[in-house]
Order: sequence, then C-alpha cells, then structure tokens
Amino acid sequence: MKIGVFINQSRILANDIVDFVQEVEDSNLDGIFIFDHLWPVGQPTKAAHDSVSLASFVLSNTSQLKVGILAMRLTLRGLESSISSILSLSSLAEERLIVTLGIGDKLSDRENSAFGIEKLSFEQRLIELEKAVELLKTRISELWVGGSSSAIKDIALKYNLLVNFWDVPICQIDGSTTPFTYAAPFVSVSHSKDLNAVEDFRNLANAGAKWAIVGWPPSIELLGHIKDNL
Repeated sequence: MKIGVFINQSRILANDIVDFVQEVEDSNLDGIFIFDHLWPVGQPTKAAHDSVSLASFVLSNTSQLKVGILAMRLTLRGLESSISSILSLSSLAEERLIVTLGIGDKLSDRENSAFGIEKLSFEQRLIELEKAVELLKTRISELWVGGSSSAIKDIALKYNLLVNFWDVPICQIDGSTTPFTYAAPFVSVSHSKDLNAVEDFRNLANAGAKWAIVGWPPSIELLGHIKDNL
C-alpha cells in the first residue's frame, strides 16, 4: 500500500510548499494530494489555494512524488474547463499525476451556494462524471473516481478504475469487489500517535487499499516510519 498526505492549502507560502515537498520526499512517502475546495473544509472565512494551480506548482517542485487532486469536482469548473485543466497538468508530468473525479456531496453545498454554482441533480452529476471518464480514460496515466455510492462503484468497475473512499468505516469496505484507495484524517485510521499506528495502517492494507492518503498527521516523519514498517 502506498501512503500519501494532504497538503495544507490555507495561507501557505511558496517557500513553505517547497519545504513541505522536500520533507515528504525525505520521509519516503509516495505522494502529495490536494483538496478541490474554495475554502478549507468547514472554514468559510479562510482562503484556500486553487487545486489546479497548487498541483502545478507542486509538480514543478518534485521529480519523484505522485501529485493528486482528490477529488476534482466537475460542477466547480464545468466539464470542458475541468478536462482542459487536467490535460494541462498531465502535460507537466503525465506519469506522476493522479486525478480523482468527484460529483460533490453535502459538504460542497455551502460553497456552491456562496459562489453561485448551479446545483445539479445526483443523476445529472453522474452523467457528467461518466462523460469525463470517457474523455480522460486513455489520456492520463492514473484516473480514480471518488464516492461511496453504488453508482460510483459501478462506474469504477465499468472502466476498471480505483474508487476513492473518504473517511468510510474500514469495516464497511469490501475491497474484493471494488479496488479502492482510502482518504481520511489521520485519526480515522489510527488514534495512536506513535509507531503503534503501523498496525492500524496494516489493517487498511489488508482490507485491500492500494493507497492511504491522510490529512493532519502528527508528523510527516511518523508517516515515513509507518511506510517503512508496513
């Protein structure tokens, strides 16, 4: 199982990003991931870097890490703009880019309302998602879909894609039927802040996870230790 970490997108300067990338590389982790939100989740008074711009900057500052957007909400930019942004990123470092396509959820509603983004029905969003998959499946090296609904899983299976689950109880995941990656706050994987956390990450790997992508870990160094001891 590969291990990645979410970058802080709020009030972080260019030099801080470069330092963070170096720290992740030095800790032998596999990737840096970026949320696609207009503000930090649950913090509407704070600003967040645009995911595409930040991904571009991170890609230009590492030659070894995977860089992912998780998950790119197609409703945020529209289908054509989303595809164009993804292909532009892919041209920078095709083999290191991971894009997870998503349709948004209740956590996105407040952002959409604040910025005047049209709220499409679940069915309409699924149609847009499948259109995007069709357009991208042979044009970028690593494409995932995000969501825990049966409809999302069906799309993942139809196109042989990994599905990303966000903070779903691990006991509810059946990796034998849906190849998956797992993203969550660190504390959702383990409440241990030392090497005892290794066992919890092993359980996730044994459940079939191809990636574990965590936010707000106690330290990047600890994640590196976990990776080395899986």
